[in-house]
Amino acid sequence: MSDHPVHTVPGEGWWLNEIAARQVGERYATREEAVAAGRAEAQARHVEHHIHDEHGLVDRTENYSGA
Repeated sequence: MSDHPVHTVPGEGWWLNEIAARQVGERYATREEAVAAGRAEAQARHVEHHIHDEHGLVDRTENYSGA
């Protein structure tokens, strides 16, 4: 597995998660659903989770790397 962080980002009317600019998982209707899925992915990979706001800017970062 890579050590690239998971990013929860807005799309056009949906939210999704990306690793290294590639979508992982599905599209979600709400930010909360996407954040929950992104968190699970980041925890499984032991990487950071960058949660973006509706403008695409990083709102917060959660660290699951164990560092």
